[in-house]
Amino acid sequence: MDAYLLLTPILVLGIIALIRFIGCNWVFGLEPTVAEVLPVEDLEAVAADQRVTVTWTYPSSADITGFRVDVTGGPSDPVMPLSKTARSAEITGLTNGVTYTFTVLAERAPYASAPVSRMATPGITSFVLDEPPITGTLRNDYSGFVGMEIIVGASPIIVTQLGRIVAAPSNSGVHEVKIVQPATTPVPGQPVAGMDVKSASVATAGQPVGKFAWAALPQPYTLQPNTTYFIVSAETTGGDLWYEEQPVPTTTVAALQFSIFTLPMGPDAGKYQRLSAGSCYVPVSFRY
Repeated sequence: MDAYLLLTPILVLGIIALIRFIGCNWVFGLEPTVAEVLPVEDLEAVAADQRVTVTWTYPSSADITGFRVDVTGGPSDPVMPLSKTARSAEITGLTNGVTYTFTVLAERAPYASAPVSRMATPGITSFVLDEPPITGTLRNDYSGFVGMEIIVGASPIIVTQLGRIVAAPSNSGVHEVKIVQPATTPVPGQPVAGMDVKSASVATAGQPVGKFAWAALPQPYTLQPNTTYFIVSAETTGGDLWYEEQPVPTTTVAALQFSIFTLPMGPDAGKYQRLSAGSCYVPVSFRY
């Protein structure tokens, strides 16, 4: 038998493999060539109170049907499949203090990308630290809003609660604590108007002295990176005692800039005025 005839089956197999490789499978009814489903990129997980927000990037032109987020490590609310335009997901029903793993996959049924995972621990952290308990010079001789000016760091902060210190056993009032965004960049010595963005009613009765009393926001609020905010509490002359301005220890998610108060009278009444750098009245705080 001719040696070339003996090699024919091997040559045919090579040709079929080449045809499949170049995508001409439909000619011979072979298995289709499957384009790779790319994994997500830039996956981040930002923790807050009983929730974590995951974000990612993905080419808008990619041929996918959607995304799937898997949660492991503890209990959580179900995460529904996401559309192909999704680039974030908020996972709720988490247990504070438990470290979770969040895995995101891109899908083009019945195929899926390689998984990409990040870990995060939901919880409640106070910006102003009250351990050991805060002390200071007591006062209640002013009516208006007092608190602090901060500037957020490079990352957004998801605020879940607002707090006001309990300065004395006699504290029993309910105080409006609010987040205010200045209308213009604050300048020392020049009052500035502010726009209220979120508030909560903080009840102080029965809470430990030197610690914060807290109230949850109806919905979490995100403080934007590199942005200035005022956090202030409503106080009344002769009402609940609070502490004179003073430096206070904080976490590093934002920088404490100035103690701040509203002017009580005159043409600028109600506007906010800076006082001492690195200090805070009351104090007030927020949890994230």
